[in-house]
Amino acid sequence: MKKVTIKEIKRFLKTLEENRYRKLVHADARRIAWFVNNSLSEDFDTMPETMRKKWVKAEYKKERYMAKKFLESMKRNEAVEEKVRQIVRETIKDLMEAKMVQWQIPDSDKKIVMTILKKLKLKSGKDYDFGVGKGATFVLELDKKYENKVLEMLLQKRVRIHGL
Repeated sequence: MKKVTIKEIKRFLKTLEENRYRKLVHADARRIAWFVNNSLSEDFDTMPETMRKKWVKAEYKKERYMAKKFLESMKRNEAVEEKVRQIVRETIKDLMEAKMVQWQIPDSDKKIVMTILKKLKLKSGKDYDFGVGKGATFVLELDKKYENKVLEMLLQKRVRIHGL
């Protein structure tokens, strides 16, 4: 786990209702950061002299409590970030899978379609594919990035197209 900065602790403390309207003490934020970075250690002798309270019998209850709250909020944030990453991955995967467009074209226009695809130098199997349609038609499955060019040329040649 990476070290937590005092700035992060102060930002977190400002989000809490009990600290919203009061001035944050820098020394408290330093102590909380020390507790977070030292896994809520109870060995106060290892705490730097400048961070220790003047009273010898001090227990640092408030700082330990706030450090626990900070760690809990970090875990929640990480869970939310992981969910967002997963949603983004799924969306990208769906977009990658939906990169083919299908059109139903009459069999009488098959020669025209073939010449257009040859003019654009598209590779069969990779950029386009032919399938069997219903009745006297065939299905042209085309890579989405060539959709506009092919559609424009088909419309110029007055080929009837039915989307699937």
